[in-house]
Amino acid sequence: MQPFENYASGDELFDSLDKEHDLLDRDLRLWVEECDQMQGVQVFTGSDDAWGGFASRYVERLRDEYGKVGIWVWGIDGWHQGGGKDKKLLEATNEARALHDLSTYASHYVPISNIPPHLPTYISLNRLSAWHTSALLATAIESVTLPCRSRGDDRRRTTFNDFEAALNTNGNQRISQLTFSVLDPQVLNDKRKPDGDSSRSDPRARNSQYFHALAEEDSKEAPDAAGTVLDVDLLPEGLNETLGSQKSVEKAAHVFGRVESLRGPFAVHDLGSQYDDDEEYIRKRRRLHGMPVLERYQSSLLFEVLDTFPDIFRGVSESGLVAVHASLSTSSTVAKRAKELQKVVARTVGLDERESLSNGLGEVAESYEEGWSSGSDNDNDD
Repeated sequence: MQPFENYASGDELFDSLDKEHDLLDRDLRLWVEECDQMQGVQVFTGSDDAWGGFASRYVERLRDEYGKVGIWVWGIDGWHQGGGKDKKLLEATNEARALHDLSTYASHYVPISNIPPHLPTYISLNRLSAWHTSALLATAIESVTLPCRSRGDDRRRTTFNDFEAALNTNGNQRISQLTFSVLDPQVLNDKRKPDGDSSRSDPRARNSQYFHALAEEDSKEAPDAAGTVLDVDLLPEGLNETLGSQKSVEKAAHVFGRVESLRGPFAVHDLGSQYDDDEEYIRKRRRLHGMPVLERYQSSLLFEVLDTFPDIFRGVSESGLVAVHASLSTSSTVAKRAKELQKVVARTVGLDERESLSNGLGEVAESYEEGWSSGSDNDNDD
């Protein structure tokens, strides 16, 4: 099956296998019939190679077969390291097609970088090890989806449909950004004490900006409770060098909707409880005032670092348990990424496909600018 780097190869493979086996019948239908109350289907796929094309066709079939079922797709890029400029352009083109196609058919699409460009000092990652990189992603994904797996009698239990309602604020925002931080639970416990000193052991806590931001965000009167800036941003980035363009000045992202999952003894107000009485009214009020919709779910269940887990979290915990603050958000950062990919498409895609793909990515970008403008967002459109 090598080389398997072209998006169209994934399309062709799906067609070939589906004609021979009917993939949904072979791989999925039996499990669906076993479900009493199926929340939805999660699909994990590469997004910058042929698997993006395969997954887009698979998700299209899922949508045709299970029209009302939530379909969440986690698209991972960066599996293939190295290579010259031509290969990077091919991967970016594949990612552009995946972003367009998967966000069309999926209920929600989360693009993820397998190797985040910026990591805090307490994370020691061997970027060449799939063991290390997959463990990092598992920490974030397992934690942010934890509220959807809580027991039925748990007051803070939620569903993927509830996630979508908070994130998709205008009906067209089906792409989210995944971020997270890892902390020592003992430090959080100390922070909750009146005379606690949380700076003694956790390298993450030596800079108290995280705790200050979390406390400010927790205020019900906060002017823009868009959420604390977390340590690891998994949204793919870094096309400037590939495109031969200069890096633009970073602007503060505007957040439309945000879902947070806090697992550990965080001393914060559980926003979910204030939504219980009139959830839709709260959301409408926040939108009216230009504030993001913010849902927060907290659990005392810590993330267990198993013996088989790589030693990537340094100095965070000696107990084998860590606290995780993970977040999904719809923000103007997604528009920036869509515009970057639009530039790639203009250089690499043939005329017969270029216009429709470029226009589709433009519509994605517009969905994350509607009703809000920084006044200078068009700086990089040329």
